[in-house]
Amino acid sequence: MKALQERLAVTLTVAFVAYALVLQTPPDAALLTTAVMLAAAFALGARYLAVGITAGELRVGARSRAHREVLSSIIEPQHPNTAGRPRTRAPARAEATA
Repeated sequence: MKALQERLAVTLTVAFVAYALVLQTPPDAALLTTAVMLAAAFALGARYLAVGITAGELRVGARSRAHREVLSSIIEPQHPNTAGRPRTRAPARAEATA
């Protein structure tokens, strides 16, 4: 979705500048149009850069020790019967495995 919005913004910007240049406007108007478009692009770029820097990496339950798995990687098994994982209480009976 973000890529689609970026492409749409670039397409509309190019279309607007081309339309302004085709109208045979005075050179000052073309210069003003280009300056306004560059200022808008700089402002939007700075905004997205600031949001990207502060966003960081998405985590589940940042305060909880049991939920610090990063969503961008494969999570290891957390089942109580996984070998090497300490149990929180004694098991009722041993489970049959086949």
